[in-house]
Amino acid sequence: MPAVIEIADRALAGIRFEDAATRTPVSEPLHVSAQGLSLYRNHRHIYVVREAAGLEAHVHAVGAAPALPVPGLLPFEVEVRDPTGLYLPRRFTLDLPRVDHADDDDAAHRLVNVTLYRSPLAPSSLHWALVRVRLEDAAGNPVPGLVRVVFEPAAPDEPEVLGMGMSVVADPLAAELARRAPPGGRWVHFDARQHGEVCVPVVGLSSTVWSDGSGTDPDTVTLDAVPVVLEVIPMATAGGLPNPDLSVDAVADDDNRHDLQLRVGQEFVVGPLEVTL
Repeated sequence: MPAVIEIADRALAGIRFEDAATRTPVSEPLHVSAQGLSLYRNHRHIYVVREAAGLEAHVHAVGAAPALPVPGLLPFEVEVRDPTGLYLPRRFTLDLPRVDHADDDDAAHRLVNVTLYRSPLAPSSLHWALVRVRLEDAAGNPVPGLVRVVFEPAAPDEPEVLGMGMSVVADPLAAELARRAPPGGRWVHFDARQHGEVCVPVVGLSSTVWSDGSGTDPDTVTLDAVPVVLEVIPMATAGGLPNPDLSVDAVADDDNRHDLQLRVGQEFVVGPLEVTL
């Protein structure tokens, strides 16, 4: 009877990309790259980290992963680009190795969810409100930034983020990747006309406002605009792609906050806005 040889390779991480507006997985192929990482895309549209520099012993480990290096010690800068132009290019940090305990949120078998933000070229829906804005500095140059559409109730410490978007400036590799696209393929990259442009879809917004009870009919329903605040967070790029994860929880300066009225099914063009850096 022939010997049975069992080959086991350990996946170091799985990355899933999500649409910032709909929170659904992105199924179209993306260009994902990082120095020191080997990735492949499986049939579930998950990008699996197969190898990583410094973690060679982890890949072929059977049973428990090696104790060293400790979890999260090795950060890898990952860049993702969408050849269709639906999503803006961005960067994120993947800390390896992942934890080997199944119950931990950072366990290797748990997916790393990365948000992708829609580009100014992306289609919209009649059931959304859409905010378009161009971010500029005092000299009129485009600014990379993260934009939040926030509904602020009576309690100022409980704001609700209704939608988010981002802008990019020059992508150093865009032209080269477009040139290397296979024959018959199409690679959309963003030229100077789209630099600094932000598209923020607001999904699930309702313009149905109930009466405050002060009138004769407390159950009156009116259709009206929803007051929101547009918050702009400038992002540093260091000559490359921005990492919006570093700005998601940042507090916007008062000069970078702007009042706005939203209605479902309408597109609002704001600006250009001068961003305080």
